[in-house]
Amino acid sequence: MKAKTLRKIDTKEFANILHFNHDGNTLDLFTTEIPSLMPMTATMDELKEIHIGNIPSNFSFDDLELIELDIHESGVIGADIRNKLSPPKNLVALLDVFLRVKVRYVSKERGKLVELMKTEMKNTKENIKYLSDLL
Repeated sequence: MKAKTLRKIDTKEFANILHFNHDGNTLDLFTTEIPSLMPMTATMDELKEIHIGNIPSNFSFDDLELIELDIHESGVIGADIRNKLSPPKNLVALLDVFLRVKVRYVSKERGKLVELMKTEMKNTKENIKYLSDLL
């Protein structure tokens, strides 16, 4: 899932704009470690328009940027990566066995190992591409 949030350009801290009605709808900017999520359709121009009548002289939108965030469910990506790493792990184990098989046990056993290695090589290539695109 994707969302947008405000961030200070210089410090890269997440920013929140808050209204204080006690002194005439003054805006104030607060920084936080937790982003305030906005829809993907949010734009800086719309934010300026929303707050137009309440902007104090010491407040500037020029210090802020609207960035996109990728939001992932905790633990899901880790499990996905672990699953995608199985074929490379299997391939290394097969190569280890293959390199230890003596020539006298030749064709039948080595032929089976070669076929298994080809399958794991194909899966490894696909999973490496998937992991590269994930990040």
